[in-house]
Amino acid sequence: MYETIDSIQASDAPWTTYMFQYNGPRPNGTIPQWMDQIYELNAHDVLHVVEQQLTDPDFKDHCDYSPYMEFQPDGSRVWTNLMSGDWAYNKAICLTIVEIHSI
Repeated sequence: MYETIDSIQASDAPWTTYMFQYNGPRPNGTIPQWMDQIYELNAHDVLHVVEQQLTDPDFKDHCDYSPYMEFQPDGSRVWTNLMSGDWAYNKAICLTIVEIHSI
């Protein structure tokens, strides 16, 4: 499985490796192994990946740049993508308020 994942060439964004381990409170007595273990996370720079996606002509007319909230008829929230989330909506509201106050 790892070989298949590694063979995918979808981006020229470099990989960054992060090493981390738990550093919170420890119980008295036997400490679970996961609390002492060092973990490795390999990830692309998210900003670089998004920039590549936004400049890719295949995404033309397929990306919604406006934050929105969508609801079912029963009032339950629909979470579709990044722009339907609270973060995007709250950032847009924050920017609007800042612009109004800066006039």
